[in-house]
Amino acid sequence: TVLSEVFFTEIVVVAQQVAGRLLVIASCGLPEDDPVIRDGWLAGPAAGEALGAGELVTRAGCLDGEVPASAVPLGIRSAAWVPLSTEKGSENLLILLRRSTAAFTLSEQHVLRSVAARLRLAVEERERAIMLEQLARYGHLLARHLELDPLLDEAVEMLRRLTAADQAWVVTIDQREAVLRAHRGLSEADVAGWPRPAGAVDA
Repeated sequence: TVLSEVFFTEIVVVAQQVAGRLLVIASCGLPEDDPVIRDGWLAGPAAGEALGAGELVTRAGCLDGEVPASAVPLGIRSAAWVPLSTEKGSENLLILLRRSTAAFTLSEQHVLRSVAARLRLAVEERERAIMLEQLARYGHLLARHLELDPLLDEAVEMLRRLTAADQAWVVTIDQREAVLRAHRGLSEADVAGWPRPAGAVDA
């Protein structure tokens, strides 16, 4: 809402790209019953460019194929796509859409980059808090193991749950050899390659 007022935009969206579509995480200016909130919309070239490069992208003029269908009647004529991470291949965007034909100025772009960085930190802090809460809830399970192997097995399962990862594993490394101690989600082919020479394991 604040961004909408400061930048005189009709729509502000935080979206995540999933399978070529931009799915709405939060929005200001979209009606609650807008199908876009439920289904998202196809990511256009500008969104792809911003996410691919990890850089802010702006456009002014014709925005065909860039804005959700419900925004077309508003006469949107300028937009900014701001990745919430500077890493290439990020999936989350802050998107601002406005009727004004004026492109976002360099000073506005600077402010948007700063806002995106703060949003990213807030999201990371929230995710950290959730992980700590889950660790507090499940961490006591580790204390029941006196033997190392069951402890590592429980730890790798907890790591997979906390990070919602498909795979997780624990490797111990000495000067000569890296040994896979526990894992979840690895194929038999992946497991067959262990142990490995210590120098062959990426950090």
